[in-house]
Amino acid sequence: MDRVLHVVNSLETGGAEMLLASLVARTDRSRFDPVVVALCPETAAGPVRERILAAGVRIHDLGIRRGLPDPRAIIRLAAVLRRERPAVVQSWLYHSDAFALFASALAGRPPLVWSLWCSDMDMSKYSLGSRILPTVLARLSAWPAAVVTNSEAGRRAHAAIGYRPRRWEVIPSGFDTGAFRPDDRARVALRAELGVEPGAELVGMVARWDPMKDHRTFLEAAALVRAVRPDVHFVLVGRGVDAANGELAGRIEALGLGDRVHLLGSRPNVVGVMAAFDVGCLSSRTEGLPGVVAEMMACAVPCVATDVGDTRHLVADTGAVVPPNDPQALAAALSEMLARGAGRRADLGAAARDRILSAFHQDGFVSRFEALYASLIGRAA
Repeated sequence: MDRVLHVVNSLETGGAEMLLASLVARTDRSRFDPVVVALCPETAAGPVRERILAAGVRIHDLGIRRGLPDPRAIIRLAAVLRRERPAVVQSWLYHSDAFALFASALAGRPPLVWSLWCSDMDMSKYSLGSRILPTVLARLSAWPAAVVTNSEAGRRAHAAIGYRPRRWEVIPSGFDTGAFRPDDRARVALRAELGVEPGAELVGMVARWDPMKDHRTFLEAAALVRAVRPDVHFVLVGRGVDAANGELAGRIEALGLGDRVHLLGSRPNVVGVMAAFDVGCLSSRTEGLPGVVAEMMACAVPCVATDVGDTRHLVADTGAVVPPNDPQALAAALSEMLARGAGRRADLGAAARDRILSAFHQDGFVSRFEALYASLIGRAA
């Protein structure tokens, strides 16, 4: 059995992290032995760590402090690699790609796979180090054995900034349609928790507080929707999206949405929230293939999302796709979706779930990664 060692920034709940948990949980243990290394500690144990441990997968925590480059981390990671002696190393985001590249060079150069989960990131919104990192990695991109993206948009965007890997692989994300599924009880439970009418219409977005998720556009669109549909409620879920976020709370009050926007923060059972939405939304300025949209679709929720990455391909004719950074267009699409009524939205939701079942199922995602590992191990041998 060949060991595959996964290096990830942290095990905070996020799209890439959830995909990692899904992949290692479903990896064929008769062929591969997955091990996870987390560079930074998460603020609190959450569903990603719990799912990995429940699958019997070991986790190494390096305990690196966030925001402070620490060369010792490379030494620590190299030591883990020497002990574990993996047949393949896979890294899961820019910082992990960098650490894994140099650590593997110190540990015998096992085949390394970089993973890219975004497309055309606007790095001007981030720190200087984060802005420089993709350009540096582009110059080093011939070193890994392969570079994986989950979208054609991601491959094109990274090629445009200079990525020239020996091998590109585009593996669309796969989703657990057993976990993400319609649930009428969730609809009742969330409305009771929020203190709204049992039949209240909910528009929801699941996204961490991050410039690229563009909560400003979502809130401005919500204000426009409320002007014509005053009974609609808006639900925001994600890390940093809570009452303690002064900037977010200030924007909500300034737009007069204080009694209509519900901030739920990070939720361990996000399925129970998604399945309660009437309409799902994502206002991102950039994505690769947006996992939260696919998860809401798997819950039979029709979605309105921005036209970034491979979102248009994902949603197809089961929802609506609008230009990014355009509150008016987003509001118009949301209003149109709400105006369809529950029956027509249910038809779209059923079509959305069928699309995930047919084109983005978890089994295909896992099998393609396993085929990649096997080919790299064969070449190394």
